[in-house]
Amino acid sequence: MIYLTYPLCPRPPKMCGRVYFIHPAQAVAEFSDVALPPWWEFRYNVPPGTKIPAVRQAQSGERELVELMWGFIPSWHKRDEPVTRKPINARKESLRSGLWRGSFARKRCLIPVSGFYEGWKPDKKKKSERWFRFSDYRGRPLALGGLWDQWIDANGELFETCAIITTESIAEVRAVHDRMPVILDPKQFEDWLAPAPLENPHLYVDSPSPALHLECVEVHPTVMNARAMQGSDCLDEYPPLSERELKARADGWKYTYYLKQGIDGPAKMWKKPGGQPTSIEEYEESGG
Repeated sequence: MIYLTYPLCPRPPKMCGRVYFIHPAQAVAEFSDVALPPWWEFRYNVPPGTKIPAVRQAQSGERELVELMWGFIPSWHKRDEPVTRKPINARKESLRSGLWRGSFARKRCLIPVSGFYEGWKPDKKKKSERWFRFSDYRGRPLALGGLWDQWIDANGELFETCAIITTESIAEVRAVHDRMPVILDPKQFEDWLAPAPLENPHLYVDSPSPALHLECVEVHPTVMNARAMQGSDCLDEYPPLSERELKARADGWKYTYYLKQGIDGPAKMWKKPGGQPTSIEEYEESGG
């Protein structure tokens, strides 16, 4: 049996644009070093066009946790012109372009999520057929790198918006999608939030922490219907684990996803601590 170890997903869809928040407010406040937010709530399927929590540096120099509209509008957009484009993602390769340049220099933020969703599809003409969620394997929040800005429309209404920066995928994501959010290490928070240009920006958007490892779980494909799927069942494994898979998990085995020859799409591969990835059948043959 031949395995392709963490190949690039050949026909990835656009980054799906779904996140979720299931950590208690206290955990988020401690992780982000901000005051406890009174408005915090669990949200299992958050789409673009809605408000999401973001950490930024206030004028006082203190960190603050605010809600920003997910869908970026630059401050220089003309007040009397309709907003026809609200990008939700900023590719790290284009951060020095006109759209992102000002915010990348002085308006960076953190999006403290519990995890994010990504979709896989067989080709560009089809919709994503399978969906996966990613979270920190240690159960900690993830700090996604974001950009924010303020815009005032013709009626004088203030809009504070944001976008999530994307970069190349790390190993645990690559079989599903070739892009993923930039995820920052707590040691980087202070410099990232400072309203000044970064001395070495590539260290933040190109090089994820070696300690970053993500858990990948396949979820029901209807999770992408945000109106229909809003409950905690969004996070359920799909299809449910079989009895032998539950036994493998109880024995300390964990699984991740690979692209395997002869398989159309990410395949679940089990791995014991320090071992090589294998199929559930080989797990049983090994005496599991």
